[in-house]
Amino acid sequence: MNNDNFDQRTIISLADWAPMHDSMDERREFLINADIALKYLNSNGMKVDSFDFNDIFIVDNNLREIKYNVISNVGSVTEADIKSNIYNEAKMALRLYLYPCDEIDDAFLKSHFTDFSFAFPTDDVPYYKGVFERGASVYFNEFDFQKRKMDLEKLGASVKSEDSDLMGDVDVSMLSKPNNDEYNKRIYREGAFARAIALPTLISIIGFLICLIALYMHFN
Repeated sequence: MNNDNFDQRTIISLADWAPMHDSMDERREFLINADIALKYLNSNGMKVDSFDFNDIFIVDNNLREIKYNVISNVGSVTEADIKSNIYNEAKMALRLYLYPCDEIDDAFLKSHFTDFSFAFPTDDVPYYKGVFERGASVYFNEFDFQKRKMDLEKLGASVKSEDSDLMGDVDVSMLSKPNNDEYNKRIYREGAFARAIALPTLISIIGFLICLIALYMHFN
């Protein structure tokens, strides 16, 4: 357990962060890391219950430390839960790219995705099209990794076909995959620890107050 108390760390909600960061690259970086956090939660038996911008936080101004504040520990996350979480995260992405943006009807979005596709980075449109139109349940960070891998493989093939001496063989195995496990372990363990401390403390305070009231009633 990290000795830092989560409540003492610097956090900013997505609702407050978004107006100050209108760069598509920054927003995409947030979404990649938010998706890594989502996959971590799902893999550890938890699902996200709210994708509201006020319920999602960036911790210590580090985009690799994303905290979903409304989650349920269900023990075993079903495929339906994963699909729902991925879909709602994709809607969060659309609202972030269009920020400020009101809630969009699901049926309308499915049948009119083309009208919204301009909001996304061009290379990411196939991913979101798959989620909104076909109900695909692939994590965004996995899509991003596979796309970068394919791009690197194409680059390697191009270099070989041109018999270029300008660069050596492209080693796809060297492609790095973001790993935020240590951040996520710390964030969600600290959050759970803070909640675990808060409830017994609250119960103790209430019990103490009840005793004081009982004593007051007895002597008066």
